[in-house]
Amino acid sequence: MEIVFEFLEKAIFFCAEAGCLVLELIGVGVMIWGGLKGFIGWYKDEPDADIDLGESISDALTFLMCGEVLKTVIGDSLMDYAVLGATVALRAAMTLLIHWETKNKKKARHGVEH
Repeated sequence: MEIVFEFLEKAIFFCAEAGCLVLELIGVGVMIWGGLKGFIGWYKDEPDADIDLGESISDALTFLMCGEVLKTVIGDSLMDYAVLGATVALRAAMTLLIHWETKNKKKARHGVEH
């Protein structure tokens, strides 16, 4: 029975590491894609390029935060949890701030709340 528990523990550890890596790669990809689209929109002088960029950054931070939360499964010391907690708190604050800013910009430009 101990062998089964050891196997399951290793399987959970592997899945958490792989899932964390995939989520962080998606987050980085979303941020790069959004940055490129934002730059092209800025270059073409599109009026909502900054809103699109903000939404892309917010989405990317959400994926990155999911990866950080998944790291709590594989953390093994209080220092790991402290660093993860601080990282999640900062990313959540940035996400909320960017979301609030883009919502207010949309409302000011279009008179509609999304």
